[in-house]
Amino acid sequence: MSRVCELTGKKPIKGNIVWRRGKPKKQGGIGTHVTARTKRRFFPNLQRVKALVD
Repeated sequence: MSRVCELTGKKPIKGNIVWRRGKPKKQGGIGTHVTARTKRRFFPNLQRVKALVD
């Protein structure tokens, strides 16, 4: 099955997993700091359906 929708054209997009350390300021901490970024892909939730296309 293709990872691209024939109807809407949705396909996987690229992004990052962001690792953080520290306590957020809202919770009384000094703030969070980004320690690492890892590449990842976000996949659309494609379902197999039968559609009538005119």
